[in-house]
Amino acid sequence: MTDEELATALRVAVSDVTMDVPEPSIRRRARQLRSRRRARLAAGAAALVAGAVAAPLALSGSSAPAQLDAWTIHKSGGTVQVDIRQLDDPARLQHDLRADGVPIIVVVPPSPPVTSSCRLYPEDKVNTFKVVQMLPAAGHPATDSLQRLVIRLSLLPADAIIWISVDMPGHTLIGFGAAVLQASPQCHG
Repeated sequence: MTDEELATALRVAVSDVTMDVPEPSIRRRARQLRSRRRARLAAGAAALVAGAVAAPLALSGSSAPAQLDAWTIHKSGGTVQVDIRQLDDPARLQHDLRADGVPIIVVVPPSPPVTSSCRLYPEDKVNTFKVVQMLPAAGHPATDSLQRLVIRLSLLPADAIIWISVDMPGHTLIGFGAAVLQASPQCHG
């Protein structure tokens, strides 16, 4: 059967089918339905935007600008992420991390480097660079200098403590150092 024969057969098969509704009425009804759907979507989007703007204003309770914390700690499984915006109080960061179960010593230069009472954990048993990393938190809207400290507790031996030195005056990271130490009464920060 050729294409022409097929077309002829189809025309003959549907020749007795008639439309009760005129074609312009069908088009008009379709436009009305699309218009209503678009109006509902636009109203929903407007309500969503209004809620997104109004909710923070209503919840803030004041018209003062929001003050971000100097850092935010996120725990997920065996990993701790610390988004550091500003590091003016290393003792407080150390306290907060220890409260979240991270064995850590936080120092800021010109504090002394690792003291002689602390011994480095053998590198054949733990890879410091896999346990502790400092990364720029790219694409963060608050500041371009936000830093993310990533600590993988799942890779840290039970008898170890993390030592970090962070030189971050204001919002600018100048230097970072990390070591995994053998925990002992003399080396606890």
